[in-house]
Amino acid sequence: WLACTGTHSPLDLKFEEIGCSFILVGSIYPSRKNALSQGRCCCTPLWMDESDIFDLLACTESLTDLRSHSMSPVLVDGLLWNLGTPGVSNLAPNLEYLGILQGCLLAGEKIVSDDAIFKMIMSRQPSRQPTIFYADPELDTRIFEGLGTIMSDSHESRYYHLLTTNREPSDLEIPELRGIIADREMRIARVDTQIMEVQRTLYALKKYRKLEHDQLSLFRPNPPPASRYSHGNISLHSELGALYFQDERP
Repeated sequence: WLACTGTHSPLDLKFEEIGCSFILVGSIYPSRKNALSQGRCCCTPLWMDESDIFDLLACTESLTDLRSHSMSPVLVDGLLWNLGTPGVSNLAPNLEYLGILQGCLLAGEKIVSDDAIFKMIMSRQPSRQPTIFYADPELDTRIFEGLGTIMSDSHESRYYHLLTTNREPSDLEIPELRGIIADREMRIARVDTQIMEVQRTLYALKKYRKLEHDQLSLFRPNPPPASRYSHGNISLHSELGALYFQDERP
């Protein structure tokens, strides 16, 4: 999947809705990093600033190329979509990304988006109608009419809308929302279980490494003892059957 999110989108919710693993490309706010680090989504973050985008683009011509390097889908941060915005200097890499995304559409990639920029992208590729998963009720879905197949998850959208507007749910929505919440709790529990397994593995690895370090330290030569042998200019120190000779001369 190729996912493009708006700059102010709550990514933790969107990752849970999508349920995929991503590499995150772009500048990330601390709040987003917190959402990712809380284990609410299965992500492989790759933190990159706009200054690094040129390096990425230099070796990347299409999503297929990017996948061959990363072995994971890609999420492009919303800050890269400020096309022509006054005061924004990243116009060139944005245009390059448009080229990458056009290649993705031609390859028939599925796209997750809450960004109207796809109206521009898809209008340049009328021969191919990509599949769009659209789950953000705050944007006008009419911009996608005639541009692709819209698969809108109305249940998730209503739940998302309740979270963003603090509106009280109606009696008809409550059972539906309970099901959505239960489903999300199951997803989070699965992720938490995976995190616990990783933590147990790390703990066992650290314990093994400490044991290995302690065992190796037994065979590591210690400094010569304070009391030197008085005969000759060679001091002899023996530990665990090993003999170490050290010249006493200054």
